[in-house]
Amino acid sequence: MTKKYSKLLLSFLLVILLAFSISFGALGASLNNVPYKNYTYWDNYGSKTPVETKAVYEPTRIINGNDLGIGSFSEIQHLFTYNDSLYVLDSANGRIVILDSDYVVKSQITSLTFNGQKISIVGAKGLFVDNEGIIITDTANKRIVCLDNNCTVKKIITAPNDPSIPDSFDFAPLKIVKDSYGYYYLLCEGSYYGMMVFDNDFIFSGFFGANNVTSTFSDAIKEFIVSLFETDEKHSNSVQALPFSLLDICLDNEGFLLTVNSEITGQIRRFGLEGKNILKKTTDFTSSSTDSYNFADSPVMYLDKTSKYNTYITCAFTSIASDDKGFIYAIEATQGRIYMYDSDCNLISVFGGGLRNGSQMGTFCSPDSICCFKSDLLISDFSTGYITIFKPTDYGRTLIRADMEFVKNNYFKAKDDFIKIYNQDKNCQIAIKGIARAYLKEGNYKKAMEYAKLGIDKKTYAKAFEKVRADFIAHNFWWMFIITLFLICGLCYLLFFKKSKANSRISNSKVKVCLDFLFHPIDSLNEIRYKNNGSILISSILLFLFFLSQIFSTIYGGFVFSSVNLSTFNAILTLLGTIGVILLWVVSSWLVCILFDGKGRLKEIYCSTCLCLIPLIFYNISYLFFSNVLVPTTNSGFELFKNICYIITAIFIVLSVMVIEDFTFFKALGLSLVVIIAMAIVAFVLFIMLTLWQDLISFVTQIVNEATMR
Repeated sequence: MTKKYSKLLLSFLLVILLAFSISFGALGASLNNVPYKNYTYWDNYGSKTPVETKAVYEPTRIINGNDLGIGSFSEIQHLFTYNDSLYVLDSANGRIVILDSDYVVKSQITSLTFNGQKISIVGAKGLFVDNEGIIITDTANKRIVCLDNNCTVKKIITAPNDPSIPDSFDFAPLKIVKDSYGYYYLLCEGSYYGMMVFDNDFIFSGFFGANNVTSTFSDAIKEFIVSLFETDEKHSNSVQALPFSLLDICLDNEGFLLTVNSEITGQIRRFGLEGKNILKKTTDFTSSSTDSYNFADSPVMYLDKTSKYNTYITCAFTSIASDDKGFIYAIEATQGRIYMYDSDCNLISVFGGGLRNGSQMGTFCSPDSICCFKSDLLISDFSTGYITIFKPTDYGRTLIRADMEFVKNNYFKAKDDFIKIYNQDKNCQIAIKGIARAYLKEGNYKKAMEYAKLGIDKKTYAKAFEKVRADFIAHNFWWMFIITLFLICGLCYLLFFKKSKANSRISNSKVKVCLDFLFHPIDSLNEIRYKNNGSILISSILLFLFFLSQIFSTIYGGFVFSSVNLSTFNAILTLLGTIGVILLWVVSSWLVCILFDGKGRLKEIYCSTCLCLIPLIFYNISYLFFSNVLVPTTNSGFELFKNICYIITAIFIVLSVMVIEDFTFFKALGLSLVVIIAMAIVAFVLFIMLTLWQDLISFVTQIVNEATMR
């Protein structure tokens, strides 16, 4: 009986082990389909924070010429879709391969003739297809080849003879599109002048959408100084800043032009009728142009194994596409990733890869062209000659459907999809914002505030908070009014009627100096300077209160005004920025003023400087209260009060230098600026010393480890 049960138990365990091996094998297969991380960026208190998310797209198939029975592709330069057909520009082979919606070969264009002569399209880099035929940008041969619907060459366009075209302009057609009005927009390789515009008969009309060279005030000063010491010949031969050239172009679902360029910011642009970028990025309560927005990752550093130096990788977009839903897809060729944005510039997903990830389905060696084919996303690899087909996952289809309603402000309609997405992926910020805005539409303001705070959606939080605040005031108006009136009357009584009596009851002269400083700063400073009524204890308490109020206002301040991510908040940095800066000011001021025959002692400088912090302490306490009851639409007076407190503090500091050091006002003002410079020098020296100390510790540690190992 025991052997029988033992055999049954052993069989049961084997079955369980087999089931686990099958499930793990299936899991491994599914993971191999996505050999990369899918991530997005959270708009996090004015910065971008990368978070890993579920896959929106997954690679499902790879197409190559051999599998299609037409020979391998070589240097695929462009993919284009029209009327359920996919056009593949196989540049090195000088052909165009046409596939149907099932990715089966329909036909090939391999031989072209014009006026009885055979022409080659080897080296072509772009094509465009519509009901009038096929347009090929024959880059290598510096021409445009126009085919009719029978794939017969009907005309060839070369460089137009127009006086508005600079003599140095190189007519090397790269990519071309045609808008709904019949105008062609042509990108030329290396052109800094924007897109060339042609009418339907290919008559040149001018340039459109050129990038501008941005110049800062410091750049202008530098240019002016350099020009003073350069000869005219040397200045004329110096390198001039040029705008970045456009690299790819497409039309979105509304017929607007989308482009990518090689800039560090503003890489993706959408051009309006005036040739200006109309893409907008909304952050909190403002909406601004994306000309200064970085659509890609920030430059990253990695250790190059082939050398001993670190290498910085800067993202570079090379190709762009848009689907019929308005989503924007861009290839970042440096690391082989695909960025997916909606029409409001919200990053939906980043997927793909290639750099140091090997060559697997979904990763690339040198991705070159991207296009949308129905619900599929196609990426061609220039080096391998493969076309990878991505399809949306179930999660991706739900997210795409919900985001389409999100950009249309139909939050309530997409609420169920948002909740479904959030249950699957807690890192989807758009889903959290969508839920918050749906609750706001429903009138469930407390729930809206909860999700808005979770998704860092300050605008939605502010709107919901206004409703909650109005409801609270409506139900508690009378007792709030009575308490407020009582407090105002009591404050007026203390300030105007009891002030002199209260001062007379305070026997401690050092405490009186502190209490009188805000209204009589010069008298209080004279008390410190000539009667030694400065208290180190009281001054230290004020300095500690300044630090403490800064901490509390940061942590417990109102959400809609907060600009600090509490998950990365470091109290030590706040300590250095408050107590550390004040102590550095005191020491630097003492050292500088000694050089200029100042009369102040270190104790007097310390005590007077700490008294100058009273307005900032008062501001931090006020901020702690008002930021929790106001919203940005009604905070103009609050911002004014903040600026006034900082200005008063600066004036107090200059007055303290003037009185304590026995200087005139303008001399005190000038020396205050010198002290700030001295603080920067001292901070730099301290930083160098800290760095050298770390290097010394590391050196000693290595020696000890080496000696121990030997």
